[in-house]
Amino acid sequence: MRLILVAFLTLVSVAGPASAGAESPLWKMVGDWQVRVDDTLGHGCFALAAYSEGSMFRVGFDMDSRQAYVIIGNDRWKSIEMGKAYDLVFQFDDASRWKGKATGVSFRSGGHPYLATPIDNPAFLSQFARRNGMSIKYKSHEIARLSLKGSRRALTEMIACQHAVSDALAQKGRSRDPFLGGLHRPASDQLL
Repeated sequence: MRLILVAFLTLVSVAGPASAGAESPLWKMVGDWQVRVDDTLGHGCFALAAYSEGSMFRVGFDMDSRQAYVIIGNDRWKSIEMGKAYDLVFQFDDASRWKGKATGVSFRSGGHPYLATPIDNPAFLSQFARRNGMSIKYKSHEIARLSLKGSRRALTEMIACQHAVSDALAQKGRSRDPFLGGLHRPASDQLL
């Protein structure tokens, strides 16, 4: 798990501003959510929402490590230290609580700091899709209260995006050379 997080942080720290979301290829707008593809994380799809109080919330797939993640940030959180661990508690509505070890990251050298948390339990994504809001706490203090309006549709579209991107990459990786690997010829080859 630690190795996966280190690899993720390395990718995020050397990536340019496209990784922040705004310049990653757009798959689809779903209400207030943007579903995009991050080429720096194995072409993983993610859903991104920006909030009026300056917060940004991103949930996505890191296809290199085969793990989901959450990235949270706010324009006012300038004191986040790169590489430092932060224990966060995510609470959906008044129900499920999830503890996560976030790490301070930046999408480019000297860029705005964010908190990145790997998600190793698929039930987190289920709660994300089914609930109306989420509170995030650090040291028992609420640091963000976010609306999850449209999160079910955004997650559904994020999964559809990932299937399409993964299928396209698999197709691209297959050779169209009928002579590769032996005497396999197309049935339409009438010469032999």
